[in-house]
Amino acid sequence: MNIRLIAIIVSLYTTFIFAQNKTLNIEDVVLNSYSSLAAENLSQLSWIPNSEDLAFVRGDSLIKINSKTRTESLLIPLHNLKSSHHSNQDLKRFPKIKWVSENEISFWNGSGYYLYNLKENKSELVNKIPGTPEVKRVALNNKFTAYMVENNLFLSIDAETKLQITDEVEKGIVSGKCVCRNEFGINKGIFWSPKSNYLAFYQKDERNVTDYPLVEIGTAPAKVKNIKYPMAGQTSETLKIGIFNIERGKTIWLKTEGDIDQYLTNVTWDPTEKYIYVAHLNRDQDHLRLVKYNVENGEPVKTLFDEKDEEYVEPEHELQFICEDEDKFIWFSERDGWQHLYLYNTKGKLIKQITSGKWVVKNIAGIDNKNKVIYVIGTKDTPVEDHLYKVDIKTGKVSRLTELGASHKI
Repeated sequence: MNIRLIAIIVSLYTTFIFAQNKTLNIEDVVLNSYSSLAAENLSQLSWIPNSEDLAFVRGDSLIKINSKTRTESLLIPLHNLKSSHHSNQDLKRFPKIKWVSENEISFWNGSGYYLYNLKENKSELVNKIPGTPEVKRVALNNKFTAYMVENNLFLSIDAETKLQITDEVEKGIVSGKCVCRNEFGINKGIFWSPKSNYLAFYQKDERNVTDYPLVEIGTAPAKVKNIKYPMAGQTSETLKIGIFNIERGKTIWLKTEGDIDQYLTNVTWDPTEKYIYVAHLNRDQDHLRLVKYNVENGEPVKTLFDEKDEEYVEPEHELQFICEDEDKFIWFSERDGWQHLYLYNTKGKLIKQITSGKWVVKNIAGIDNKNKVIYVIGTKDTPVEDHLYKVDIKTGKVSRLTELGASHKI
């Protein structure tokens, strides 16, 4: 990763600074706050793979920026996507895209998932799912799609082939959805393996959780809708983690040990797809165990380490494997009072603490495998601003790459 390129992407974001003598009226604050007060941004800004150019959406077009000259050029107008396949004629605006290669993007149009070739101006329908499922997640091979219908999990191999992964008739058993009300960094319920050969997923049993009434005011008269919400001191949902083998069409369940109402978080695949890692956190949130599991039989291989605290342990980040080394990973921890990075091997040995000090590492922005460097977002210079730092894994040297005086989005 080139430092100059990082600086360019940072500079493309405009920092919004209020003039000291600016007077705001009711219309500015209440009615037009998004247009008048929000910071300027570039929609869908991303690097084009295998290049030093960027792309972003402006209006009905995808624009390319040359990172050396900063000149702009039209890459894909919306009418190209419309004309590339008859099913795309109903596109009203430029869709949310994902770069697959330097010449291909993928996008959803209704229930269809498409690959578009920029050179040939041709779309291919790769996958199709029925209806509008509550949850859907595309595999890393940009072909398979897992989706949830009526609390059960399904797999779409292509536009025609569908597999049912779970077949639960009880409404209180839910597969493939977020659990624990999105605590501890849990923001999804489906976890694709790196090579798309396996699919891990949460299954929660919330049959014993209290119903909590919500009033839906979109209908006349209003209707009561019950949701599952565990009040303080009452029964919480219980969790399982399933591993679906696509080739065999079979699910095994991780043989997790511990209290029935524990949290199971930080679900992470290893690069080989042979193992999966899960952080077990007790309901009191003061004792964590990181456990390595065998994907073939669901058996625990080893508890890599325990982490305890008199107040709480707060795991929020998946493991980050680094340097193309299947044996080493980065672990986020607040064990010294500040969230920092620790380097472990897959046997549970602590190799070193990478960052330290009275500041917080909020996230990892990228890893330079060749030069053994991590780019992190943190607060080393000031707690009120987010900055980009370069961290040398070997020496621990930290260098700030963004300018003080603003909070940066990387």
